[in-house]
Amino acid sequence: MKKNLLFMLLAAFALVFTACSKDDDEDDDINASAIEGEWLITQETDGVDESDNYTWVFDDGELTWYDDGDFDESFEYSISGKKLTISDGPDRETFTINTLTSSKLDISSSDGYRIAFRKLR
Repeated sequence: MKKNLLFMLLAAFALVFTACSKDDDEDDDINASAIEGEWLITQETDGVDESDNYTWVFDDGELTWYDDGDFDESFEYSISGKKLTISDGPDRETFTINTLTSSKLDISSSDGYRIAFRKLR
């Protein structure tokens, strides 16, 4: 039941934002290949910082999480506009890409959860 409710909420959310998009969306698109590589979490809403050594590796639609160099979890990801969607089967989490440069990544969720990264490679 929870999954059905989550799916319906995500569908409604997507519909609302699709219907209200700007006409000149080209400036909002993120180059999806720019996210490829290994990223170290430098700051997170939960208090995680660089010393915790959590890394995310983005590689051609696959996201792998590592905890101090050890494999933790693997997911699929996609980028559309400024939205990063992380999927684990039917479960999805969507983040807004606030900053993406050659060395920095900053993402946030609609509930205020924020993660900042520094690119390692």
